Amino acid sequence: MIGGRQLGESHHAPFGIAENDDGFARVDPSVDAGDAGGFRPGIRWGKGLGESAGRPSMTTIVSMKFVALLGAAGLAGIGAVHAAWGLGSSWPMRTREELADAVVGNDETPGPEACFVMAGVAISAAALLAGAGGQGRGPRTARWMIAAGLAARGVLGGRAATRVLGLPDPSERFVRLDTIVYRPLCLTLAAASATAAAN
Repeated sequence: MIGGRQLGESHHAPFGIAENDDGFARVDPSVDAGDAGGFRPGIRWGKGLGESAGRPSMTTIVSMKFVALLGAAGLAGIGAVHAAWGLGSSWPMRTREELADAVVGNDETPGPEACFVMAGVAISAAALLAGAGGQGRGPRTARWMIAAGLAARGVLGGRAATRVLGLPDPSERFVRLDTIVYRPLCLTLAAASATAAAN
């Protein structure tokens, strides 16, 4: 209530104060500042002193976008590495056999088809985290699914993944790398994906 009247009673309240469509009080810029009781035109006040209650601040929004972009960059990098493997590279290992032992836990080198499929999946996920598709229900659901998949991989670990894929029990080298690199990376990317979905 302002000046003895409810804001919603009319478009123009006393002292040049009017109500916006979102329920905020604002100063009517058509009224002289002196007649508006010293208020300056354009100043909005009400819930949260000028900020909608429950809405994240600009700093929070920017931080969330930054985290989402970091996740997108990580997934894009993973996609690029898989594409390189599909083309015959053994980076960062010296040989393809060492690469197979490190990434799948046995001496069977992943074929080009599998590498390119994984590259496509990772790059598509990166694009979604970067904002591709907008903020509709479909893209947001896809981002949540990416987060869930990465979280499951991080929590269950590489042994479970090899069983699901029907691969032999992984080598000790793979298990060690899974513990110190793969699982933490998956959980980090899952958090970034969830941030992108919630943004």
